[in-house]
Amino acid sequence: MRGWLMTFLLFLGPPLFFGSFVFVPMALRAFHTSQVLAHGVPAPAKIVDITNTGNVINNLPVYRIALQVQPTGRPPFMAAVQRTLDGINMLAFIPGRILDVKYNPRNLAQVAIVYGAR
Repeated sequence: MRGWLMTFLLFLGPPLFFGSFVFVPMALRAFHTSQVLAHGVPAPAKIVDITNTGNVINNLPVYRIALQVQPTGRPPFMAAVQRTLDGINMLAFIPGRILDVKYNPRNLAQVAIVYGAR
């Protein structure tokens, strides 16, 4: 029994431990995005900047898209989202373009792009 536990800790423990630093934040981000899309307040947002984060998921680069959200009845605020984009989709995310987004009014850092709205 003890040999089995040591084998588990030596071979599976480190990948599980270090993998949690990658997959747990991704899962939390996906959960927050789905919550904002379901319950968030709609607003237009202007793309201010787009930068490559240097990360790659499924051979697609991850970009940080800086947005100036312009809600009705509130002052504009800055937020950012991260998305994987291929070459074709990059053309839709140019600075100055207006997108439809939803945001969490209690946490302005939680913003999600509403796809297919415009």
